[in-house]
Amino acid sequence: MTTPNDRYRDDEIDLLPFIHALWKSKFKIIAATVVGVAISFAVFYTAAPKWIASTYIAKPALLSLYNELRSDHIAPATEQASEIRLYSSIQDDVFNTAMGIMTANGIDSAGTPQPYIFRVSSTASSKEQAEAQLKAALAVANTQALNLNLPSLAADNTLRAFNPLSGFSTFNSKSLKPYLAPGIFIGFMFGCLVALIPLLKLHFGRATGK
Repeated sequence: MTTPNDRYRDDEIDLLPFIHALWKSKFKIIAATVVGVAISFAVFYTAAPKWIASTYIAKPALLSLYNELRSDHIAPATEQASEIRLYSSIQDDVFNTAMGIMTANGIDSAGTPQPYIFRVSSTASSKEQAEAQLKAALAVANTQALNLNLPSLAADNTLRAFNPLSGFSTFNSKSLKPYLAPGIFIGFMFGCLVALIPLLKLHFGRATGK
């Protein structure tokens, strides 16, 4: 008479044959992993380069806004608190508008530990193109942000929506790691699957035959 324990033991999978099969096919698994690595290198070297140009920008000084918008300029320290808040709000609006325009034009931005200092970057397939894209985007963002927030500003103004803090830093961010890890994993798993297919077929054949 078959007991529940007997049926449970029949349905159990003995892992030792699978471990033995993997060990027996270790060279096939290694070969499959090497093939995966080779494919990763091939994809890496045929992929287009990825150049990133970046720079740091900051909110401009409040004094420059006073100089452009007030003919009877008084040092900010002597202004009324309400007027200082008004000019500071305008300054924030211009800066945030410029940041939004850059984002809309495909420029990446990341904050820094310092408030109102951001790292902006552009990605392209060549160093020259990445730098040109970033330079053009910065110029467009500056002009449009001022036009949107201060449309009556004189055409010959020297005001800026933001101030660059450094020159462009450009590097090739193309890395082998994102290609290599999947290649190793897929190659290894394929090799293990090939080694275990006969045992899996045998096990499921027995299970469905009962």
